[in-house]
Amino acid sequence: FFTELVPSLHAVRDGKLPPMKRWWCERTKKASKDADLAVIMLWLLAFPIRPLYMQVGAANKEQAAIVKERMTHLLHWNPWLNEYIEVVAWEVRSKTSLSDGQPMAKMNIMSSDIAGAHGGTPDVLIINELSHVTRWEFVENLMDNADGVAQGLVIIATNAGFKGTKAEAWRNNAIASEDWCVHVWDK
Repeated sequence: FFTELVPSLHAVRDGKLPPMKRWWCERTKKASKDADLAVIMLWLLAFPIRPLYMQVGAANKEQAAIVKERMTHLLHWNPWLNEYIEVVAWEVRSKTSLSDGQPMAKMNIMSSDIAGAHGGTPDVLIINELSHVTRWEFVENLMDNADGVAQGLVIIATNAGFKGTKAEAWRNNAIASEDWCVHVWDK
């Protein structure tokens, strides 16, 4: 997954069109999905070359907080990263600043049980645990927002979910589309 994803991550960080803009990462429970998402976001936040805005969306506040929790664990075990990144409530941001004092890179954590999802245009969007989403307007809005960023990247990270659901329809669409790079770990 990382081997194939890295060129797209570099392109987003550098402000170039990613070779692949849409990623489907499906794994069983305990297969390091959230920790891998945390590593991706920490790298982008710690070493920005240009202003970056990122979002992590999930079905509810608890689910949305898991990626942030993995990030804080990685920051604990890699204290040198704390020189580059800070976690403030539902936002994780780069300590590198723009000329106006704003962080060069920031990531907002969002959930469908909190109002919002309209308006933001993320350079990187992660929809975590799509199979648990019940408010589809939330993820549809997130995807619409991401579609407005020509050089943006979307990662849907989830487990297999259930047959006959909207999540399965999204999965089948991703598998059938040349616009998606699909990685499934189902063992």
